[in-house]
Amino acid sequence: MAKRKTKKKSFAEAWEQACKEGKAPIPRWDGEGGNGIHKYEYKLMTGDVPHRNDGDFREQAQNYRAASEHMRFIRMRVQFILQGHGVRVINFVTYYNFAARVDSLARRFGGATLRQWVRVTVQDWLARGCDPDVLKHILSEVFCMGEGEGKE
Repeated sequence: MAKRKTKKKSFAEAWEQACKEGKAPIPRWDGEGGNGIHKYEYKLMTGDVPHRNDGDFREQAQNYRAASEHMRFIRMRVQFILQGHGVRVINFVTYYNFAARVDSLARRFGGATLRQWVRVTVQDWLARGCDPDVLKHILSEVFCMGEGEGKE
């Protein structure tokens, strides 16, 4: 006997079925098209990604949504700066990673420790070939760090 091929459901079909069965934990995001947040929420619901020990995947999904929106906002601001400086599009990822690293440091440290880590990070990205003026502009405009906080 020939094996019967079963068509794997698309993400949208699986989500719609979960909504009909009342298994969708979070209302569908009604933005433009699908996005990673929507898919992450679905995968949490189906158990495809690790979830919290207490089983509160709604809060986990909300935290993921908030972090994603925060990073999207930072990327938009960095993109505006990069376009203003005439940075080539192929180099955008390097500067996005710089902004993500500084954001991570800003969430973990403060004061003199943060300034020290930012100086080290700036040196690291200068070694990767980034423009010092662009890095300084990102620090001042996106993270509100004074000019002296990112310099040597």
